[in-house]
Amino acid sequence: MNSFSKILIVAYFFAFLGLVGEIYFKFSGERDVAWRYEWIFESMWFSLFTLFLFAILIIMRPNEHSKTLAMMQQIGDSQNDSVTNRD
Repeated sequence: MNSFSKILIVAYFFAFLGLVGEIYFKFSGERDVAWRYEWIFESMWFSLFTLFLFAILIIMRPNEHSKTLAMMQQIGDSQNDSVTNRD
């Protein structure tokens, strides 16, 4: 399993836990306690997105093969590279 798949699994796990926790506090009936923790659930989604974004940035960072990959030419496909004659 590659690192992107691992990051997705971890992100889905924390998103699921956050969703279950948010549903529990919304429907538990304790409104005087739930409003105190509302900011946690509101900021959790932004924090999860930010951590996920940083993890993707770390995976996609330049490495020793970046210059080689950037200088490679794409192999042509005869169906897509055909030139149409316009008369």
